[in-house]
Order: sequence, then C-alpha cells, then structure tokens
Amino acid sequence: MIEKLRLKNFRSHQDTTLEFHYGVNVIRGLSLSGKSNIIRALLLLATNRPLGFKYHSNFTSDPNTEVEVKVENGPSILFKKNNDGASYVVEGCPDPFRGFGAAVPEPVKDALNLTDVNVQVQMDQTFLICSSPSEVARAINQITRMEDIDNWTGYLTAKINDANRHKRDYEKRADDARTELRKYEKLGVVETLVSEMEQVESSIADCALKFRDIALLLGEYKVLTQKIKAQQHAVRKERLVNYALSVQREIATTDGKINLIDDLSELQVKISRLQYLLEKESLLNLASEQMQSFNDTKANSKSLSDLLRTVRDFNRSKKVHEDNLKKVREELDTYLSTELKGTCPVCSNAIEGDIDLGIFL
Repeated sequence: MIEKLRLKNFRSHQDTTLEFHYGVNVIRGLSLSGKSNIIRALLLLATNRPLGFKYHSNFTSDPNTEVEVKVENGPSILFKKNNDGASYVVEGCPDPFRGFGAAVPEPVKDALNLTDVNVQVQMDQTFLICSSPSEVARAINQITRMEDIDNWTGYLTAKINDANRHKRDYEKRADDARTELRKYEKLGVVETLVSEMEQVESSIADCALKFRDIALLLGEYKVLTQKIKAQQHAVRKERLVNYALSVQREIATTDGKINLIDDLSELQVKISRLQYLLEKESLLNLASEQMQSFNDTKANSKSLSDLLRTVRDFNRSKKVHEDNLKKVREELDTYLSTELKGTCPVCSNAIEGDIDLGIFL
C-alpha cells in the first residue's frame, strides 16, 4: 500500500503531498485541477515513461521535477529528473541509481511492486467486469502470482524429466559396463594394470605441465629475442643519425668558412679600388687648389708684370699638371684594361663599348 505521494514541479502540481489511508481513497476536484496528473506521476515513477521532459512545470525556475512515494512497511522512493538526466533514490541504498536509460532499476521495481494491473487511467473499462474470462484469469494469476507458480512448476517439471532421462541413460551405460566387466572377471592383473595406467597417466600429466612451462619459457625467449634485435637495430640507427649530424655540422662549418673567405676576397678587391680612387682624388684636389690660386692671383695683381709672372707660373704649373694628368690617364687605362677587364670600379657592373676616362677624373 502507498502511504504518501509527493509531486513537485510536475505539470500543474508545484508542490503537492497526498497521504493515503487504509481502504478506498477518493480524489475529487474540478476539471483541470490535476487529478489525472497524480496517476501520470505515479506511472512516471513506476515505468519511467514518458521519456521526455515535457511534463516539467512551466511556471517555476526550479529545473527539477520530483515524484516521491512512501510504501507501507517499505522504503521511500524518489524519482528526480531534469534536462541533464534522471535518477532514482531508494531509502536504504547508499548511492542513487543513474544511467539506466529507458528501463527501471530492479531495486525500484521490487520496492514499489506496481504493475499495470494496479493502475487504471481515464477511458479504461471497469476493472475485470467487462473483461473476457481468459483476461480475468490472467489478471487473477498475475495478482496472486499464480503465473510465477506455473512457471516454476514447468521449470521443475522440465528439470525432473531431464534428470530422469539422464538417469535412464546412466543406468543403461552402467549395465553395459557391468556386461563388459564380466569378460574380465578372471583376470587378476586388471587391478595392477589399472594402477600402472594411473601412474602412466600421472606421468603424462606431469610431462604435459612441464611441456606447457617449456612452451611458455620458449615464447618468452622469442619475445625477448625480438626486443633485443629491435634494441640493436635502434642503436645502429642512433649511431648513424649521430654520425650524419656530425657530418652535417662539419659541412655547415666548412660552408661558413668558405663564405668568410669569399667575403674577405670581395672586401680586398673593394679596398684596392677605394685606395686607387683616393689617390686620384688627391691629384684632382691639388689641381683645383692651383686653379683657385691662379684666380686669386689674377684678382689681386697690381701690375702687368705681376700678371705676366703669374701667367708664366700658371703655364708651368699647368704643364706639370697636364703631365701628371696624362700619366694618371695612362695608369687608369692600364688598370681598366688589365685589372678590371671591362668592369666599373665604382659599381662593379660590366662596361659595354668605349670607356670615357673623364668620368673618373
């Protein structure tokens, strides 16, 4: 018997508790007041149906729906469900039941002891009055558990028949064995032979155990041999990899030294070019100073003699500078033709056609 039923956030019930008494209990109320929801909540607890979560009340912020039943002389059972899943809590069980899918845990079934015979819903026919005789008999058997007795009787009958069949078979085999033994009644050595055979069988069993141990050891030996070969192969690979890495490092070091040598060669060529150009630049600066001196002398001359003297000095200086310039041109021509071989000394690009030396002087 159900002593108490509590509904929380189940359809129209926000928090309802019903306490039942012995005998017939009548629940009455207006339409849509929640009478049928009480039956639906009880079926949810007993069958875990429906599987969705549409029966959750839409007027509460509490995410949980709870249905709790207290059974007479039994534990209380709580069914709790939210969007994350469902759980059963049975009084006396240390842990709640979770992850049971669409089924109902067996401890819950045993504690609740409710079947479809115990529940009627709206529009169902009157219990057993409008049912056929076979349906009435089936319901009575289910209520009184006669079905279980029939099942047990059938199971035991099958076991007894099977045992009798085996008994007859063993009796026949025993008669055959006795008939066969009569042939050897006068053989006094049978017991000795049997004893020797038992010893041989024992020896064979011992040999079989030793053979099994040897086979296990052989298997372990093969596994160890394979592991050793694998380790040796790995060591060889590691040595080759280390050697390859050392060679690669040496190659990288050699490449760096070669690059440094090439850079030094290029720097030496550029330094030679710059030294040559600086020497020529000093000659040009000297000529420019002489021209400036001539201009200053011409501007400051007070007499014709001074001017003529200055002109003679300038002509002499001009001739010296022209000789120096000619010598420079010859040296530059020789340098361009022999050393640079058609390459610009400033930008190091190739020179096509005739070279105008004036661009350098």
